Amino acid sequence: MLGMLGTITVAAQTPQMMPQQQSGSLEVSDEELKAFIDVVNTVQKINQESQTEMMAVVEDNGMTVQRFSQIAQSQQNPEATLEVGPEEMKLYEKTLAAVEKIQLASRTEMEAAIESSPLTMERYQEIAMAAQSDMELQKRLQALMQG
Repeated sequence: MLGMLGTITVAAQTPQMMPQQQSGSLEVSDEELKAFIDVVNTVQKINQESQTEMMAVVEDNGMTVQRFSQIAQSQQNPEATLEVGPEEMKLYEKTLAAVEKIQLASRTEMEAAIESSPLTMERYQEIAMAAQSDMELQKRLQALMQG
């Protein structure tokens, strides 16, 4: 069920404006990797809590998560032909405003978690980007997470 909110939570999952990775490997100390893992765990926990909260808001407003997601996707696609009546659209807009408020609070909480760690936001983003493509860095992260 959490996956259904994926399109509306993308912004909340990762701090924005990720820098481009430099060519070559990024030098990252074990201490930085440990701090990065701690922050990632905190950010994931915040994201899971916000997803649960968003699902509850959607359902409390009288919509299903699936229908909310369908309307959200149709709003992003100008060629979509989803039938949405005026009352349902009002309900969707009210629910969307509440969801966006949760997303903003979640993003702020994630950024605070990063900034309160030994890493700067920029360094966190550098490591996150490098970890996506640097196999050696991925192996080091996995080893630290397991041991």
